[in-house]
Amino acid sequence: MKRYNSKKPIIFIHLPKAAGTSTRQVFGHWYGKKLYTHYIDEITGQPPRKHNVKKKFSLFYKKNICIYGHFNKKRGIGIKSYYPG
Repeated sequence: MKRYNSKKPIIFIHLPKAAGTSTRQVFGHWYGKKLYTHYIDEITGQPPRKHNVKKKFSLFYKKNICIYGHFNKKRGIGIKSYYPG
């Protein structure tokens, strides 16, 4: 595990069926409008939106932003395919 650095963006992998709603509420409290979700639309099959991390990070003066959600390489929504850097 890496040590948390609030001056760098963070990606939080939420495991399905593991208190995600409760955890997202906590993260929402911590990050507010700097929390960006990453979920497939299970009804339409639409993949998650890819967030421009560098742009969003710059908007908040290089302070803590968080990409939060389900990442799954087998479903084509893995971390490295969305956020290679």
